[in-house]
Amino acid sequence: MLVNLPVLPTITVVNKHHGAAGVGHYVGRGSPLGNPFIMIPHGEFSREEAIRHHSNWFSQQVEQGNVQIISELRRLAKIAINDGELKIQCFCTPKSCHATTIKNLLLELIEFMLTEAGVPMLEAA
Repeated sequence: MLVNLPVLPTITVVNKHHGAAGVGHYVGRGSPLGNPFIMIPHGEFSREEAIRHHSNWFSQQVEQGNVQIISELRRLAKIAINDGELKIQCFCTPKSCHATTIKNLLLELIEFMLTEAGVPMLEAA
């Protein structure tokens, strides 16, 4: 007997400047998930350094139970689960961006939430 198992939702990072205004959920600076590490020439970090610092900082915030960040991650995860997809906005993509860190953590969170609810999962193709 074949069983149809749910697939993880698709999460896409879109660029707020290039046609994605009003599409998706903003995760850039000023939002709870924004990157506080500012790139050169306005700040002190290269793109790669800013992303790496954000990734470390973001993981620490989650581990320490930052309520604002965890609440926003849960909110976005629920939207992705209900809609089967989620678009998150930033200004960097398609260049390297902290939103990729957010996307990956959201996928882990969604898989955890569904597994905890007893829903077996298949990876998206």
